[in-house]
Amino acid sequence: MKHKFIVLLILIISIFTSTGCIAIKGVTSQLQPKIEEKINSNNEDLSNNKNESQYVQIKYNPYLLGKRAKLNLSKDAVKFYEEILIPGVLKRDKKIPVPSTLNEYDKAIVTNYFQQNSPLEYFAGTPFFNVEGDCIMFDYANCVNMTDEEYDKEVKKISESIEEVINTNIKKNYNYMDTILALYKYLSFNTLYNKEAQSTNAYGIIVNDQGTCVGFAQSMQILLTQLNLDEGYQVEWTSNDNREGHAWNALKLNNKWYYFDTTWENSSTGGEGLQYFAMNMDRRAIGDLSSKQYTMSPLSLLIPVPKCYDNRFDILEYCSQYELNLDNHSINFKSDLNNKWYILNTEDYSIKEKI
Repeated sequence: MKHKFIVLLILIISIFTSTGCIAIKGVTSQLQPKIEEKINSNNEDLSNNKNESQYVQIKYNPYLLGKRAKLNLSKDAVKFYEEILIPGVLKRDKKIPVPSTLNEYDKAIVTNYFQQNSPLEYFAGTPFFNVEGDCIMFDYANCVNMTDEEYDKEVKKISESIEEVINTNIKKNYNYMDTILALYKYLSFNTLYNKEAQSTNAYGIIVNDQGTCVGFAQSMQILLTQLNLDEGYQVEWTSNDNREGHAWNALKLNNKWYYFDTTWENSSTGGEGLQYFAMNMDRRAIGDLSSKQYTMSPLSLLIPVPKCYDNRFDILEYCSQYELNLDNHSINFKSDLNNKWYILNTEDYSIKEKI
């Protein structure tokens, strides 16, 4: 009897265990595809995050003033720009009151920086003062017939375009020189010089990829401002013999000023060269742009035009082909003067022949 009971018990345990194993195996087999799918999805997410994390991820901030602008503005002027002027433009206020704490210099320079560093200038138009000088006036000529919803969409469009340009071209490990090179490449290679563009200023360049020299120069200022980097100045050339003027950028590298012209790079080399990158005043004179006629755009009466004398990058005048290697803080470029390739180190600015 005892023997039969033991046999029966063993049989019951065997059946239960076998059934349990089948059940567990069945559940595992059902879950396995979902688990693998989740793992693959996580791997893809990690991969994407890894790729995205290499690039900066800025959100456009319309209230930002660049480092160079803040050096030239009083605290009251900065506060006015950030807390009154820009919010007023975002609401399309045609009359923006100016605090009595701002002197004439502050009022002049803050409106100039709005023109130079804000893409909202396209919508608001050129600022001017009322007779009393206690209000800044805007005509909003380019959006006067827009509804508030349409205006918000246009502002969002420029915001998203700025974010896209920066977040797909600038990596976190880039130094200042790397960043300038990446933006210079983008502006000169991916855009079209077009006098007939719907907008020829920064809005046209950044949103529609076409515009004129003022748009090229203004775009560089705006993109550097959004990266909280030294955005330098726009420089303008005017003539007295009815020839068209021209605009470009002045930026500082290692305490020395240089000129950068993405417009002419676009026109001359299709953005594939560096002939107008980091020019001194002698190189800038190419094309009969006499330095005697340089002014600051639009700060000519307020700040002296940066003088560019350093010639360390003169060899780039003959560069019509280059390769960016900014992860390693360098570029390879070819000189058409002797048909040789060189390496430029963006950390110490040394230039050596590539062997």
